[in-house]
Amino acid sequence: MTTKKKNMLIDVRTPEEVSEGQLPGALNINFLGENFSQEIEALNKNKTYLLYCRSGSRTRKAADQMQKAGFKKVYMLEGGITAWNAAGKPVEK
Repeated sequence: MTTKKKNMLIDVRTPEEVSEGQLPGALNINFLGENFSQEIEALNKNKTYLLYCRSGSRTRKAADQMQKAGFKKVYMLEGGITAWNAAGKPVEK
């Protein structure tokens, strides 16, 4: 039996930033990359997306762009991975 995850965690930082560590199970889609729009268009618009970056500013812009593209359930990690690390939460490299 396979279960499909309803929530998808997306790290919108650059690959260089991701190499320093990311949230477990996160998919990296670089907001600053030239293919961001095409990459999000390939995603299922019915899923729930949880976005984060370093501190939150790119997350807001990425969420806005996803909502304009028709995504209904887009949420942001307040404070980004910086706040996550400060709270002592796990990351993977």
